[in-house]
Amino acid sequence: MKTNEGTLSMNYMMEPTDVCLATSSSDVHNQVKTYFIEYFMPYEELEHDALLIDDLGADSLDLLQVAHDLNDMFDIDIQVNDLPHFLSVGSACDHVVHLIHQNQ
Repeated sequence: MKTNEGTLSMNYMMEPTDVCLATSSSDVHNQVKTYFIEYFMPYEELEHDALLIDDLGADSLDLLQVAHDLNDMFDIDIQVNDLPHFLSVGSACDHVVHLIHQNQ
C-alpha cells in the first residue's frame, strides 16, 4: 500500500483477497472508493473526479496493483487495455460496475 510519504504500509482494512459481494452500483462505488482511500491515503476527502495519477500520485505500477487487487476483490478480469478507464476515481468505479455486470 502506498502512503503519502511514499513508503509502504500494510495496515489496511479491506483485504484485496476478500471477494466483495456488492449488491448495487452504489455499493461497488463505495467499496472501490474505500479501497482507493486505504491504498493511496489521500490528505483530503476523495472526490469522484480525483485523478489517480495527478491527484493521488499513482504511477504505472500502482495502476497495475490496483487492477490486480480489484480483480481479486470483485472476481472480475481487468485487462491492461482497460487501464485507460482508471484515470479517475469515478471512471474506475464505473468500469468495475461494468465488468461486474458483464460477468453476470
